[in-house]
Amino acid sequence: VALSPDHGMRVALQWREWAVRFVRSGVLDVLAHPGDLVGARQLVPPFDRPETRVFFRPLLEAMGEQGVAFELNELLSSKLPPPYRQGYVELVRDARETGLKFSVGSDAHEPDKVGKYAWVLDLIEAAELEPEHFWRPEMRQDKQDV
Repeated sequence: VALSPDHGMRVALQWREWAVRFVRSGVLDVLAHPGDLVGARQLVPPFDRPETRVFFRPLLEAMGEQGVAFELNELLSSKLPPPYRQGYVELVRDARETGLKFSVGSDAHEPDKVGKYAWVLDLIEAAELEPEHFWRPEMRQDKQDV
């Protein structure tokens, strides 16, 4: 069922509010495939559009404040319509410019797709990500005693 543009934007704004609150909760290390819901459902314009880049700014800033990494997810490429898939590099560049770290995941739902990263590798190259841009898990103090 397609949503009207106004209803779609209300859903997108609600998603962003929840995502920002979750990021600020302090329990998250990596946000999985940012933009999946709003891009795959076309609730916002494609990711390379100025208004969509502005839409994501509060989330990227919250991620930066909390040190939450941005996941580059292979499965997302199959969910996004072509204009969204092609423009996603702009969201990744904005995340890089915000100072975010990145995580990589295949999010494979089938055994033969585990470890497949063709689209993610293209994103990494197009966004000019370097090794220092990638998140490395660390044991958090509050989890060491478990």
